[in-house]
Amino acid sequence: MKKVTKTTPSVRFNRFTVPWKLRKFSELYRKSSEKNDGSIGMDKNITVATMQYKDDVKVSTQEYLKTYYTFNVGDIAFEGHHSKEFKFGRFVENDIGDGIVSHIFMVFRPVCNYDICFWKYAINNERVMQKILSRSTKASTMMHDLVTNDFLNESIFVPCIEEQKDIGFYLRNIEKLITLYKQKLEQQKKIKKYFLQNMFPAKGEKVPKIRMKGFIGDWKEQKINNVIEVYTKKTTIEDQYPVLTSSQQKGIILQNKYFSGEWVSKNGNVGYFIIPRGYFAYRSRSDNDVFVFNRNDAVDIGIISYFYPVFKPKGVDSNFLLERLNYGIEKQIMLNSEGTGQHVLSLKKFKNISALFPSYEEQKLIGCYFQRIEKIIELYQYKLDEICTLKKYMIQNMFI
Repeated sequence: MKKVTKTTPSVRFNRFTVPWKLRKFSELYRKSSEKNDGSIGMDKNITVATMQYKDDVKVSTQEYLKTYYTFNVGDIAFEGHHSKEFKFGRFVENDIGDGIVSHIFMVFRPVCNYDICFWKYAINNERVMQKILSRSTKASTMMHDLVTNDFLNESIFVPCIEEQKDIGFYLRNIEKLITLYKQKLEQQKKIKKYFLQNMFPAKGEKVPKIRMKGFIGDWKEQKINNVIEVYTKKTTIEDQYPVLTSSQQKGIILQNKYFSGEWVSKNGNVGYFIIPRGYFAYRSRSDNDVFVFNRNDAVDIGIISYFYPVFKPKGVDSNFLLERLNYGIEKQIMLNSEGTGQHVLSLKKFKNISALFPSYEEQKLIGCYFQRIEKIIELYQYKLDEICTLKKYMIQNMFI
């Protein structure tokens, strides 16, 4: 059976119906060996990995500047370092401005009409470029060397310039949304950090700098043992409830979601701790000296490894406790963790740690305030993940 070559992408704007054309790279680019004549300084040196000007590189002689290639807007540079994402190296397009780039990179300059935004995503698309680069590169230690003639003889499907512009414009707007939500997310995290620093007493103090209206008096020192109740109920059958994990970045979530469908435990989960909704857990072992205390807000009843002690609040506000355990007692936690390499914070040591607590009424207001901030953070994170997923889908389906 004759293999049918696909000439249109899976996702396309309705106004375009003409098949994409298969064109050799030699029709689109030429290798550029144009050297800097010395007139372009290091303030215009472009770091290919991040596509930013990097002007803090010190150059001893003006002659060394002449070893750099000119790197103009629309040029593409080949970076030979391979990674999990880019197995055969990758091309990066210059979309920030004219400059220079180190002579270790191979530069190609466009020779036909093109849309810079379209080519930025096309040339850095692993799905599109992997086969092309696998035939055009040869391995050399930790890098790949590009064979110019092999690359220029390779072909790629290209739409008309109008369709290029529409695709480029669409993907650029998605990128702008991603940048916007990243900024909003970081802004909210900074707001939370600021209020944590000021709504909890500083070291050596017994009252915070910022306080809820109507509350006075010192916060009282309490041992953790007095504000939590340990919960040790365990599973008796396999997969009795959904399996959870407590992560440093995402809180308590379903284990198969965290590990992308892979089951970590090969020995079953009989004997795991049961953790109802609203109960807390922490991983008692840490590779980076960080211990994060999370609350089960994921499912009504779940189970978690016996390496994660489970407990519930006792006489304290749950939202306040969540912030209290994760802020202001880090030094005590570090002093009470044991071991070399991997540190262990035993439940016994954890319960013996002391922290300052206000009245229950003040706890509720503080906890509610931080819960609102956390909900905004979660919303921005959700929107960011959603847009990133959309971008990934479109890049996979808007190119051939």
